[in-house]
Amino acid sequence: MITIWADTLSRYRNKSVCLGLRFYRWDNGDAYTQVSGQEDARNTVPGILYTNHDEITEDISKIAAERAQVVVISYFNHSPSGIKKEKSDAEVEWKVKGFVLEDGLWQEVPVQVIPLREDLFSRAKGILEAQSVSDKCVFDAGLGSVGSFVVELLAMSGIMKFILCDFERVDTANVCRQNAGISDIGRRKTAVSAQKILNKNPYAKVETHDLKITWESEDFIRELVHRSDVVIGPVDNRDARVILNELCVEENKPLLLMGAFHRAYGVQILFTRRPRIDPCYICFLMSLPPDTKKYGFLSLEQGPLRAYADYPVDTVAPGLAVDIAAMNIMTARLCINHLLKGKPTGLRSLDEDLTAPLYVYINRREPGTRYEKLEPLGFNAGNGNMHILSWQGRPLKRNIACPVCGNYVDERSKAYGVSVSREDAAQYECKTGK
Repeated sequence: MITIWADTLSRYRNKSVCLGLRFYRWDNGDAYTQVSGQEDARNTVPGILYTNHDEITEDISKIAAERAQVVVISYFNHSPSGIKKEKSDAEVEWKVKGFVLEDGLWQEVPVQVIPLREDLFSRAKGILEAQSVSDKCVFDAGLGSVGSFVVELLAMSGIMKFILCDFERVDTANVCRQNAGISDIGRRKTAVSAQKILNKNPYAKVETHDLKITWESEDFIRELVHRSDVVIGPVDNRDARVILNELCVEENKPLLLMGAFHRAYGVQILFTRRPRIDPCYICFLMSLPPDTKKYGFLSLEQGPLRAYADYPVDTVAPGLAVDIAAMNIMTARLCINHLLKGKPTGLRSLDEDLTAPLYVYINRREPGTRYEKLEPLGFNAGNGNMHILSWQGRPLKRNIACPVCGNYVDERSKAYGVSVSREDAAQYECKTGK
C-alpha cells in the first residue's frame, strides 16, 4: 500500500511532471507513506511522482530513477463523470497507480490518497468529523502524563491551532505513562507532541516553545495566554499554576488545572470558565482544610506528580497510565464543550451536566483516606451514592477575599477594621507567587 497527499497530486493537475518525493517505509516494505512538508524526512526512502496530462503510462523503467523505491503515476481527468459543476477546481478525479521495488522487480500495489485540505471535514472523504471548533486556539502549558494525551485528543476533535509549552525532554521513565515511545527518548516533548498532532491533523497549526513557566518568563507566557481561547495547565508545581492562574484572570481566559492524588488513587480537575465570576486556583487553595494531605489535595496544592510508587508501599501495583486516563479524557471533554458554547451541536445537553468548577474521580478505595469506606461498586452504580470509577462534580465558591480574582484589600481592611483610601488600594498589587 502507498499513501500520498491529494494536495501533492492536485498541485500538478495541469502539467506533466516527474517529481522526487520521500516516503516512510513501514513494516519491512508492506506500506509506504509520503512525507509531508512539516515532517522530518530522515530515515525515509526515495520515490517518484509522475503526472501525465494525457494518459497513464505503464513503462516504469522510463520513469523510475536509479535509487527510487516507490513510484506513483497519476493521470488527471478534468471531466469526470459524477462531478458536479459547483465543486471547486481542486475537486478533480485522478487515476492513480503505485509501484514498489521488491527484489529488483517493480510490483503494482494499491494507492490511498489523503484528502485535500478543503475536504478535511468532509463526512464522506475527510479525516475529521466536524469543524465546529476549527477556529479555536488551545494553549497547553505542559506535555507530560496529561498534556501529551490531551492535545492529541483535541487534534482528533478538530482543533486546528495549538500553542505547546514544555521545557523537558522525554526520559526513559516517561514512556510508560506519557504519549511517547522508546524512539522518542531524548527528544523535546514539544516536538513529540507536535508530531502527534500533525499525524492526526496534518493541516493544524502548531506553535512550540521549549520554555519553563516561571516568573521570569511571565510576560512571554502572558502573550501566549492572550492569543488562546482556552488554557490547559497540566503542570506539576505550584508556582506554574499560580502564574497561569493570575495571567488567565488578568487576560480573562478560561483555565483548566488538574492533578492526581497519592499514587493516583484519584484525580481532580479545576475549571475556571469565567474568571472573576468562577473560583480561581487561589480560591481553591483558600478553601482547603488544614489537613490537606489527608483529603488528597496535595497534587493540586503544590506537589508534583511523581512516579506511581512515590512513597514506600508494601506492594507496587502497575497502572498509573490507566489511573490518569480518565483525567485526560475529561479534560479534553470539558475543553471541547466550552469551545462549542453558542454553536449548534448535538452536544448541548452537556451544558447542563458540565457546570461544576471542580471534578473528582476516584480510582479505588485507598486505605487511610476518606474514600476507604465508600460502598463497593458492585452493582450499585445507580443508587445515588458516590462510587469509584465515576466523576463527581463538587461545589466551590469564589472567595471574595481572593488576592487574585477578589477584592482582597477591601475584605482585609474590613476584617481588621482598617480604612484604606482608594489611592492606596489602587497602588496595592498582590502577586501571590512573589
